[in-house]
Amino acid sequence: GIEWPDGVLLSSMNEDQSKLLLNIIGLAANTLPRGGTISMRTLRSGGEPIVSVTARGDGARVSDEMLAALTTNIPIGSLSPRNIHAYFCQCLADKNGLTVKLSHEPSGEIEFSWAL
Repeated sequence: GIEWPDGVLLSSMNEDQSKLLLNIIGLAANTLPRGGTISMRTLRSGGEPIVSVTARGDGARVSDEMLAALTTNIPIGSLSPRNIHAYFCQCLADKNGLTVKLSHEPSGEIEFSWAL
């Protein structure tokens, strides 16, 4: 399931940032091979809004292909059905001057976050 609380600071997002959020939710779902929960929240850090999408579930993992497409400038020839979605997220982030951070806890929790 997806947890989407009231009061989330979506009004400060432009169209591309909203697309990034929805696509990151899709990436989060891909990290949950046995199902789980995806939660979305916003918070403020130093006055700056931070968006966080967290995937929790048994066996949660980030594939090497997804990680490469999110964290590097992967050559177009290296794109495949397994990493194109992450590449698209990285392109949206770059276009808007955003950096998507990824953290993976051994407890089965993966967090994607970025400052607006």
